[in-house]
Amino acid sequence: METCGVIMSRAGDFENFLMRCSYCTIDMEIDKWQEFVLHFRHTHGWKATDNSDCLHIEQIAVNEDSEEEKLGIIPIEEPTVAETDMSRPCSTLSDASFSENSSAKSGSIAPTKDEDIHMSSSNSSTDKFNPSFFRRDPRTLKFIESYKNQPCLWNPGCSEYKDHIACKAAYQQLIMELDAQISVVFTEHSLKAAIKKLHLQYNMVEKRVMNGNQKPSSVAFNHYTSCSFLKASQYQMHAFKSSIIQLNFCKRNKLTTDFIQLYANFPQLYDCKHKDFSSISSRKLAYEAMAAKTIVPHYVINCDDVYLAIQCLRQWYYKSTKHAIKTTNESELFYLKACAFLPPKMFKQKLICEYCQQETSSDHVLQAHLWKVHNIGELPFKCTSCDRSFVGRAELSTHVQRFHIGKTHKCNYCERTFSVNSDLRLHIRTHTGNNILCELCGKAFRLRSQLKLHVTAIHTKIRAFKCTMCPKDFLKKVDLSDHIKSHLNIRDKICTTCGKGFTSCHSLIRHRQIHSEIKKFACKLCEARFSQFVGLNSHMKRTHNIVRNNAQKLVETVVPETTN
Repeated sequence: METCGVIMSRAGDFENFLMRCSYCTIDMEIDKWQEFVLHFRHTHGWKATDNSDCLHIEQIAVNEDSEEEKLGIIPIEEPTVAETDMSRPCSTLSDASFSENSSAKSGSIAPTKDEDIHMSSSNSSTDKFNPSFFRRDPRTLKFIESYKNQPCLWNPGCSEYKDHIACKAAYQQLIMELDAQISVVFTEHSLKAAIKKLHLQYNMVEKRVMNGNQKPSSVAFNHYTSCSFLKASQYQMHAFKSSIIQLNFCKRNKLTTDFIQLYANFPQLYDCKHKDFSSISSRKLAYEAMAAKTIVPHYVINCDDVYLAIQCLRQWYYKSTKHAIKTTNESELFYLKACAFLPPKMFKQKLICEYCQQETSSDHVLQAHLWKVHNIGELPFKCTSCDRSFVGRAELSTHVQRFHIGKTHKCNYCERTFSVNSDLRLHIRTHTGNNILCELCGKAFRLRSQLKLHVTAIHTKIRAFKCTMCPKDFLKKVDLSDHIKSHLNIRDKICTTCGKGFTSCHSLIRHRQIHSEIKKFACKLCEARFSQFVGLNSHMKRTHNIVRNNAQKLVETVVPETTN
């Protein structure tokens, strides 16, 4: 879609409208729209071809103070034009549509100055813009140009790449530039979504170019060449994923060559017909052997680094061999031949459990399955600061942030701090009122799952999970499962500090508070502190003769007296 110009009104006149060119200051009356189109074609080099998009003119109004300031934007609805369906001729602007808009505006009352400012801010924020490689839109080119000027957001070679403070300033700078240049108001969230879409379209068109399916004269190819600076981030994509072992397939280097040759010597890691292909112990020994032989200056390589590098290698190889890519890069051709030992079309490995024949998708999933179902080995992701291990990297990262780094996320509304950003977002809802309300009683919840559990427990009172050994019933299946373990005396949740066993994770977490050095439950009547809430309740009853139900009421009445 090519935006030829805008339709605007004279100062204070909402009956007569003018057409203004997007590239110059020429104004024409509405009834001279044919001359306007000819001017745009001949002066600015736009020609109606078979591949041209429909002519589109945005309609805007101008406030009373200046014709250069926009009062509002009313986008014209139009069908999505795909690149393969651009054979329709340029559509003309009917006089009926202009008269309809004119009559609609002539019946409205001119807004005041205060209303002007409010309407301008509200309407500009509702203007939808998504960068597209398949439309002739000057705003997309402006968006690409502005994004290029912020290398900290896309260039791994930049010293401030992915620096939180630098990226925050870059996003704010982009928001202001795009508001001034293309009159589109972004939020930081919508700007990140537009940037993500830009990268996705660049990757898609890059595949077409490499396969020889993209016409050099197309709009998509023109935008693709304008985004050539994104190639730097593409080259570093695999290196970023592979952590310390940075593989680079676009340039011959010793690390990548040696790693591929080393990987070929361990068929149990890639050959599904090998006898030890699904043996987690054999695979672990292979990772350890590769880690010992892989040399990266100033780093100590472990099994996890080798695993990430292998996943990076496999992703690049199977992505490159999925289609007959026409590449002239000698390094890529060399590494494609070097990886010929890999089986075809087998990016996702299927590892079979030796004990129950269950199929798993990766080493980590198989290792977690063996630990949880067969009580063999340990969880794949182990914390380096303590003895705890986890199923996934996300859980390990949350644990490290919560227990070993501390509370670094501060609330902007109060003095509270949090270890995990998700906890902070949930807490902010208590200040902004962005909670989920129960329609039956009006109680507010921060999570939809909490609301669902509340409705089930309080209003519908459905306790669908019933124990077959006693009359008890439960709201959740996991509660029933833990209850059955208490009947069978199965204590599979073991404390790593003292070795004591428990039937549920909740009981184990509550027990771990005893071993914690931080006593977070404090008495408000004295200086006593406790590691468990039950200890605080016992202290209030034994020392201050206060039961749990009346504790809060008494504190509210006693504390003001003690402060006076």
